[in-house]
Amino acid sequence: MAKENKFDEADLTMALHSRAFTIIVTFFAVIAAVAVANIASIAPFAENCGIAFNAAGSFITDHDTSLTVNLILTVGIALFLVFANSKVSIVKGFSFLFAAIYMIATVAIPSAACYFYGGTTLCLTTILAAVLLITTFQKPKNTREVFLAFFLLSLGACFHWGQLVIAGIFLVGCGQMMIFRPATIIAAIFGLVTPLWILLGFGIVDLGDLTIPVSANTLPADNAEHLSYVLSFAAYSGFLAVIFGILNVLKVLSADTRTRSVNGFFFLLTLTVVILAAADYRNLPVYIPLINCCAAIQTGQFFAMNISRRSYIPIIIICLIYIGFFAWGIRI
Repeated sequence: MAKENKFDEADLTMALHSRAFTIIVTFFAVIAAVAVANIASIAPFAENCGIAFNAAGSFITDHDTSLTVNLILTVGIALFLVFANSKVSIVKGFSFLFAAIYMIATVAIPSAACYFYGGTTLCLTTILAAVLLITTFQKPKNTREVFLAFFLLSLGACFHWGQLVIAGIFLVGCGQMMIFRPATIIAAIFGLVTPLWILLGFGIVDLGDLTIPVSANTLPADNAEHLSYVLSFAAYSGFLAVIFGILNVLKVLSADTRTRSVNGFFFLLTLTVVILAAADYRNLPVYIPLINCCAAIQTGQFFAMNISRRSYIPIIIICLIYIGFFAWGIRI
């Protein structure tokens, strides 16, 4: 009987890392978001404008369209992470858990799941740029990928200025990818200036439309419980991201150079996002999707590298806490 129980526990652990579990989680996450958007009174997060454009959410005012676009992009980020992982090994091992955790975490905060807003664009552009940069590992001649990565970051900054801080970390990332060369720096600079060059050149925006970055308060300060909810949720995801990130860095110290470089870059990105969100706390909601993504990657990485018979227990606890946040979010 003891052997049978051990087999069942090991089987459950592997099931949580499987493609099937991620598909099931994604399906129910989308259903939950649609149901909450149509049943509960979920208010969108307030937003600041970017360097060149108004708040991203202001471009889609219809509720159903905003929900649809946001869910498509959210699921798209999860699918892209799975695809990218199969090509560049963001997470070691054959695990899809990180994508499942990302979907659970994102839907767990309804205001971020049910409306398209700057948090979604910040997460999307950052993750796309990160994967592009990883593909250049020890390939300094791949300046096109560097250009595209910084182009995406600059484009994201048009909607939210925090992307510029993240772009600075990507320059450090070039060193971690061992491609820090004059040609790389030139490609990065051209990538940063090209979006504004195009926008101004084609008259999409005027010089007068460009704004100095501001950070007006976007927290739900008028509702104490909602404010506590947002702060608690961000603290939980940020805690997972940093703690598992530290454990992952320690775990890969003896790994090959590429693994250390990729893991180190994602840990640096994770720290940057968490610190930036804490420093710019008045604008915290816009960072939540990216914090969730970093938390999912770091958590998925840890459990992929530390698969044991009973590792399903902490995984389930982590997911149940997110589900608890979901229940709290639809109640307030």
